[in-house]
Amino acid sequence: MMKIKGSCIPAIGSVLGLALAAISPLSVAASVSAGAAITNVQFTVGNIDGYGTGGVRFLEQKSWINADSDVGGWSYHQDYSDLRAANLSISSSTAQVQASHSGVAGEMQGRSEVSGADQAGTSSFQDRRFMLLPHSSISVSGHISGFVESGAGLPNASAASDVRIYLWVWDEHVSGGYLGQEVTGLSLDYVSPYSATYSKDFNLTYANHTDQEVSMFWTSYEHTYVGNVGQVPEPEGYVMMAAGLMLLGVVARRRKKDKA
Repeated sequence: MMKIKGSCIPAIGSVLGLALAAISPLSVAASVSAGAAITNVQFTVGNIDGYGTGGVRFLEQKSWINADSDVGGWSYHQDYSDLRAANLSISSSTAQVQASHSGVAGEMQGRSEVSGADQAGTSSFQDRRFMLLPHSSISVSGHISGFVESGAGLPNASAASDVRIYLWVWDEHVSGGYLGQEVTGLSLDYVSPYSATYSKDFNLTYANHTDQEVSMFWTSYEHTYVGNVGQVPEPEGYVMMAAGLMLLGVVARRRKKDKA
């Protein structure tokens, strides 16, 4: 049987105790990320039924951007009464988030990333109400894209990317509700490594064949979420931790006895 000299026990005990007490640290280089974007948006208005030139009468509009982090303890929100270009970018030791509006109606993007144990996300919104003139048509077209991705060594990674565009009627003279919508998204749940993307064009249209103006809305929305929440140790993990702490205690008592 191999014997260990007493002078080596404190060093060996300290290393082994700390190793046993530690719970699967993640590599700081590993991360989970998500992105979502609405780009190349165009609004086209035309005349139908051979009446006039067609048109719209714009009313109120609003937009907002939000970014937050769980561990960082911050949540930032910006509200506007117009569709201006805007940007919100925040970073910490465990999270980086960015959300922006290009200044073109309907265009926006968001991106979130965390490394280590954290949760973070973005959300952006634009909304505009307008009156579609009699015998006029409107179309909203553009491109949407997004992704979710997790690096190796992240068994607790989760992420989501979501894009929504709505065109809808809110008028007592016309059957209301969502006339058209584009809802696309991706998610990953406790998969590592993993990567997926989406990319597609959209085109939503409506034609007002009546002799009255029609009250309408269009809405653009993006949302990203990423998380890497620490795993709860299994029962055997607690046993290993206790064994490590007990060994550290033995070492401390031995040192005290030796000094005496």
